[in-house]
Amino acid sequence: MKVLVLLTALSSLASAVTWTDQHTRTLDERSLAFSQQLPKSTVIIGRLGRADTRTAIVISTEGHLISPFLGSIDGEPAPYLLYHPDGRREELTTIIEKDKLNFALLKTESPGLAPVPLSERSDDTVFVTGCAPITKLDEQAHFQVCHLLAQPAEDSKVFSLDLQTVGLGDAVFNLDGSLTGIISKYTNSGPQATLLSRIIEKDAKLSEVLPELVKSSPTQLPKAPSLTKDELKELEQSALRLAREKEALKIFPSPLPSVLIFNVNKQLTHSVIGTIVDGNGLILTKASELGPNLTVRYNGKTHPAVLLSTDEKSDLALVGIEASDMPVIQWHQDIPSSGSPLASPKLLKETSSEMLAEKSALLGNFIGIQKSGTPTIHQTSSVTSLGVVTEQLENGLKISAIRSKSSASRSGLTVGDAIVNIDKTKIPTRSTLANFLNRKAVGDEVQVNISRGGSTQTFAVTLESPDLMPPTTGISANSSIPVIPSVRRSPFPDCLVHTISLNAWDCGSPLYDQNGKAIGLNIASVSAGKTLALTPREIRTALERLLTNSRQF
Repeated sequence: MKVLVLLTALSSLASAVTWTDQHTRTLDERSLAFSQQLPKSTVIIGRLGRADTRTAIVISTEGHLISPFLGSIDGEPAPYLLYHPDGRREELTTIIEKDKLNFALLKTESPGLAPVPLSERSDDTVFVTGCAPITKLDEQAHFQVCHLLAQPAEDSKVFSLDLQTVGLGDAVFNLDGSLTGIISKYTNSGPQATLLSRIIEKDAKLSEVLPELVKSSPTQLPKAPSLTKDELKELEQSALRLAREKEALKIFPSPLPSVLIFNVNKQLTHSVIGTIVDGNGLILTKASELGPNLTVRYNGKTHPAVLLSTDEKSDLALVGIEASDMPVIQWHQDIPSSGSPLASPKLLKETSSEMLAEKSALLGNFIGIQKSGTPTIHQTSSVTSLGVVTEQLENGLKISAIRSKSSASRSGLTVGDAIVNIDKTKIPTRSTLANFLNRKAVGDEVQVNISRGGSTQTFAVTLESPDLMPPTTGISANSSIPVIPSVRRSPFPDCLVHTISLNAWDCGSPLYDQNGKAIGLNIASVSAGKTLALTPREIRTALERLLTNSRQF
């Protein structure tokens, strides 16, 4: 009954908000403009000894940066790092760290950065940056469009947003590009941002450093509703988003050239979306999410399905059903501009215990092209790795895991070895190990002295770049996982990267631009706010291989 009441309330709120085509065009224009501004006013930062990287915002001509708070290893002092496009790593000056508000104030000596204006108030529709880890140096800073769940109180210094896929410490911008707040915590109703004006009030040092706050340019977009505290606790999605997604459905072709493919019995993924490529029952989808027994839900009916062939390079599968006159996808090779709005259909109604099919729209923005084989930030910046995972004990470091196919795995090191020293330098903590590796280069050979079974031994290990699987999420301290990522998230041929947050079971769906052109097929949910889609060129090439190797159908 409670779910029914909630759905009724959401429906009522959505119907009370009118989101028009003109509103969509206004938001699209602001998104494109913001995407042009962002690279000039953001940098990629990390922290010594940590693998994750985030986006920091330039806020002054003197090089001050507002960054998400990144805790140091075991609480030991460690500098924040700025990753430059040419591969350099710059140690930043830490001015303030606020772990409870989840931000840090840093300073760089690098010239030529463009600060963003700072605003004293928030729009009802905002941009939030840093929604997924940056893994490549040529990768654009990410942002998502978010909406306020409700109007904040007149004197409130915080406001609640409607997307669970933003991260603690992410920056919140008004639609005119002015920075207005920081994602500071998660509540029962979702992420909560603190206004800059409130943050400045709490710290005199900040008021000395930050430029004067300005009033943002108002937009002619719909406003969030006024809700009571109890009503706000029950809502997870704003009326603004529901109304905007309803308007976005108009860009999809009708009938939609997509189906639901169900894994029968006990498979890891209950279902995936399939894209129809032939009217006589041929469907493309993501191969690594499929089990051996399949059915397809199309046009209100369930069809027995056959897995005809799979393609390892693209992770595509060809599935067949007995059908005719099905709507066929029409691919377009157009590559959108960075920041352009995109949409994908969502077919699974998750609020239903019966897992019914129901079409809705998922919205996001284009980031860029991810070229096959592009090195990671850590590879480009010569970040070194010993190839082991260590565990901090009271009396030193113990090896708890060894990366397969690494120099460490071939050296003779084993899990359980206690590290005594490396190149005769004592390594009692993970912090000292991080500092030691920071002074080394990829390819250097080091002598690792360990204790095993009461005796000491020394092994030669060649330092390598970290071999990082894209993280499942770029956020922390959330009460639930915002998305279920794909099992296979890399490697792939050249891909489109966008910010539509998909679960693993939403992959296999077509990706549409704002004009309703199908420009890709979603192939991997990497993390919250980051998804990969194959381009039409790669899809056609893979389909040729699939048809060549297909079983008879």
